[in-house]
Amino acid sequence: MRHYSIRTEDTYVDWARRFILFHGKRHPLQMGPAEVAAFLTHLAVQRHVASATQNQARSALLFLYRVVLEVELPWLDEVVAANGKRRLPVVLTPGEVRSLLHELSGPMGLVASLLYGTGMRLLEGLRLRVKDVGLERRELLVRDGKGGKDRVTVLPENLLLPLQQQMAHAKALHDRDLADGGGAVWLPDALAVKYPSAPRAWGWQWVFPSATRSADPRSGAVRRHHLNEASVQKAVAGAARRAAIDKPCSPHVLRHSFATHLLQAGYDIRTVQELLGHSDVSTTMIYTHVLNRGGRGVRSPLDQIGPAAMPIHGGPRRDISPPRCAYPRVPCGLFPSAETRFMLRRLLTLIALSTTLALPQVGHAQTTEVAGVKFPNTMQVGATRLQLNGAGIRYKVIFKVYAAGLYLRDKAGTPEAVLASPGPRHLQIVMLRDIDAHELGKLFTKGMEDNAPRDEFSKSIPGILRMSDIFSAHKKLVAGESFAIEWVLGSGTVIYIDGKPAGEPIKEPEFYSALMKIWLGKSPADAQLKEALLGRAASPSGGRAYN
Repeated sequence: MRHYSIRTEDTYVDWARRFILFHGKRHPLQMGPAEVAAFLTHLAVQRHVASATQNQARSALLFLYRVVLEVELPWLDEVVAANGKRRLPVVLTPGEVRSLLHELSGPMGLVASLLYGTGMRLLEGLRLRVKDVGLERRELLVRDGKGGKDRVTVLPENLLLPLQQQMAHAKALHDRDLADGGGAVWLPDALAVKYPSAPRAWGWQWVFPSATRSADPRSGAVRRHHLNEASVQKAVAGAARRAAIDKPCSPHVLRHSFATHLLQAGYDIRTVQELLGHSDVSTTMIYTHVLNRGGRGVRSPLDQIGPAAMPIHGGPRRDISPPRCAYPRVPCGLFPSAETRFMLRRLLTLIALSTTLALPQVGHAQTTEVAGVKFPNTMQVGATRLQLNGAGIRYKVIFKVYAAGLYLRDKAGTPEAVLASPGPRHLQIVMLRDIDAHELGKLFTKGMEDNAPRDEFSKSIPGILRMSDIFSAHKKLVAGESFAIEWVLGSGTVIYIDGKPAGEPIKEPEFYSALMKIWLGKSPADAQLKEALLGRAASPSGGRAYN
């Protein structure tokens, strides 16, 4: 039904069974939205399932009522949503991958090596057909991957000979099946009807055929299927135990390791995105934790005071305090008096207050109004006075999304002049409608990807992750709320939410350049807004943008 895979059908049936058992084996027609909401809330509150699991159950029950029972359920607003947590993937080190593969042999070892060497998912590797192996071109064609997409990935040279041997073994099995009157393989869609001889053709056979034949659960036809994925999962788990790898280890961990190790080797993130088959680069960015220096880029203070600080196991802790003579005595007269300390505290308070007041200050003498939002014609950033370069509206179809105003020290009429403008640069954005902050962050990432060159975008990734965290923490931006992007030479990019800085400055200049190209690039978010920010828009009577 509806061309769902057999696994999707089994999963939906299982969720329908759990739903019926949860409500005391009542028939679904005797239940409705209240019972569905109660079951989904139970999964989140009592079972503590992940958000993806709850969404899967929701889809299964909606399918049950809408398609099977033909009952339309209203929107389930009362469901308590499961927590969606962002987790870093489990990644093996190259040494751990080597130890793991050393514990595997035969077809299982080849499958595991293929997953690590190509970045394929487990079922993508097991569903590999002979015709899709390009030995001469050193590439594999992955058919019908996640989302029904095809892609090309790399074929490691170290696997050329093992793959040839595996296909020779598969050819021997296929010849034996043909001799027995079989040899047909399952084909997707209606290919078997369109090409009647294709199921027995060598090119369509599985590279990793099963040792036994089995009956198709839908048609009942007895055929040789590919290896069972559970067999590979058990083999990898057993190899991890033998290799003394303490991390949770599954075949999918090899895909994570493939992507991470490529990024560590300096490959471009868009290349990795294409090899993995991700439609959005933001999905690939989960692996960019290796590009952030993190703990590995910081020297702990414990390492700076030497090994004497470490306690000896089973013995007393060493005294790490320096000898008294290590510090010269300071005459008491050099210490400040109580009155002096009071004056110092007041001076520090004034300095802190002046620093706070140095945040973007706006002058209210003259303003430019855009969609009801008043942008001051000047603003003060530190010691520099900026002027409004231009302001306009971001439209989505016919809806006003936000108003934006660009402030520079000197007027600039081209994107290049904006990015080369001396002194601070400030972009103020005021929301004109409610929007999910996380979704806005994803749109910004997509805009940067569409406009920035590859090398600039790659260097921007640490900043993009920081920006994503900032927007994710705010959940929703409502109409009237504002945020700003400010660049100060020597400090970096600061993102303000309602006038308050959200975290430390993002120092990479490539991040600011890529971010501004969302509005000023070759494929801007709104072409008329770009003209407005550059001060080239039409008069206010045009209705779209002002300067």
